[in-house]
Amino acid sequence: MALCLVLGSCGDQGEPGAATPRSAATDVSTPPRVASPLATQTVTARLEEGEVLVWLGDLPIRAELARTPEERAQGLSDRPSMPEDAGMLFVYAEDTLPTYCMCGMRFALDFVWIGADGAIVDIDEGIPAPPPDTSDSLVARIRPDSEVRYVLEVNAGVVDAAGIAVGDVVRFEPRAP
Repeated sequence: MALCLVLGSCGDQGEPGAATPRSAATDVSTPPRVASPLATQTVTARLEEGEVLVWLGDLPIRAELARTPEERAQGLSDRPSMPEDAGMLFVYAEDTLPTYCMCGMRFALDFVWIGADGAIVDIDEGIPAPPPDTSDSLVARIRPDSEVRYVLEVNAGVVDAAGIAVGDVVRFEPRAP
């Protein structure tokens, strides 16, 4: 989701690396356990390299991966919108306590803070995008209460629609990044 990571100046510190090329695809077809307003009987997603399917309960989210400091710093900033079933999964090599800001965001987000074991450790819902031309220094900062390995950003309202809570476990397909 489009957020600037705050460590320094709206960027994050992490392992160096280049952006992941988007080419090879993986087919994933999995039936959800329970029907939800946003889920279908069978989910078939064509995942591009650099994407993973994240299950929030019975709700599948096609998440773009943000693994490098550069990808995490850019996040979803400056995008006009995001499809309802999409998100961005920020991946860290170690447990961390990251701070995010809504720098350059144009739409509201829900944050799902996930531990290394896949358990949800914190949730922030309905974080609004700042008004246009707001100085980054005036944009609110968001951080989890506990260390995390993953941060999933989705459109505001998705957490409520999925009916998830702290302590629930998310699933990654084809596997945890």
